[in-house]
Order: sequence, then structure tokens, then C-alpha cells
Amino acid sequence: MSTFRFIDLPTAAEVLGVSRQQALAYIEAGRLKPYQGIGQAAVFRARDVQALLAALGQEAAAALPTVTRGATAAADAATAVAQAGRRRTDTIRRDPVKKVGTRLTQDVRWAEITDADLAAWFDALDTRSYPAVRHAARQALLRLTRVLELTGGAGETQDDRDLTASGRVVSAKEILNA
Repeated sequence: MSTFRFIDLPTAAEVLGVSRQQALAYIEAGRLKPYQGIGQAAVFRARDVQALLAALGQEAAAALPTVTRGATAAADAATAVAQAGRRRTDTIRRDPVKKVGTRLTQDVRWAEITDADLAAWFDALDTRSYPAVRHAARQALLRLTRVLELTGGAGETQDDRDLTASGRVVSAKEILNA
């Protein structure tokens, strides 16, 4: 388990080995109580998530038929416990909402980069890295273009123009809470 005392919803779901929706269902059923926040913004005590993980494992073990034999019963119990609250450590599948949100919070910082910054970076760039840089930039453009499509299109909207005219800088927190 994490060394942190508090964890967010995606991390809690990962620890429990369930989807975000299932973690929200545990909250709705009263099996997991947020320390702070609601829904997708909920934060939990790590020990509460660990307690639910243990309870799920015990329930799975108790649900096994009692008429099993020796080593098979122990193996079945171990499998049931693992399935009830598995931690994905071999192949961690990061939560897509968290992954995209994290990436966008970093990309919002491109507004801080000036043309002078780009020129200085380019002057220091080794020409052997040009193909890799172009590849990375194209991949980023493809994903960001898709974000534009999903959020209303690549065309500028009145909301976009209003935000630009205001001169207000969009914060990473705004992106994550959107």
C-alpha cells in the first residue's frame, strides 16, 4: 500500500483492483467513506481503502464452498482473495481520466513558453534528435487535436475568444476539476 495517508479516487480504485465506477458504487453503498470531497473529487484515508480491501478478500474467501479438500481449498481461497481486491502491480493500468488530466495539466504550461525560449532550446538541440522531436510533436498534435474535437471542435468558440480577451491564465486545477 502507498506510504501516503490520503489517496484520490483513481488510486483507491487501483488499490482495490476495480474501476472508478465500482469505487463510486462502494461509496454509494457506504462501504467506502471519503475523508473529503465527493464523487470524482473524493479523497480517502489510505487505511480505509486498505480495510475495504481486506473486507472484500474476507467476503470472497467466505463465499467459497465449504466442501473442498485440503490444498485445493487454500488455493481457491487465495485466488478469491486476490480477485476480490487485487492490486495491479505486474501491469499497472493507469486510470485514463487521471492520465489524460495529468497530461493536460502539464500541457497548459506551454503558454509559459515564449518564442525566445523556443529559439534558445532549438539552438541547443542536436540535429540528430530532430526526427525524434518531430515524432513526439506530431503525436502530441494528434492527441491534442482529438481533445479539441471532443470538447467542441478545433474552431475557436466565443468562450475561447472571451477567455483569450480576458488575459486570464488557465490553471491546472481548472482542467482537473472541469
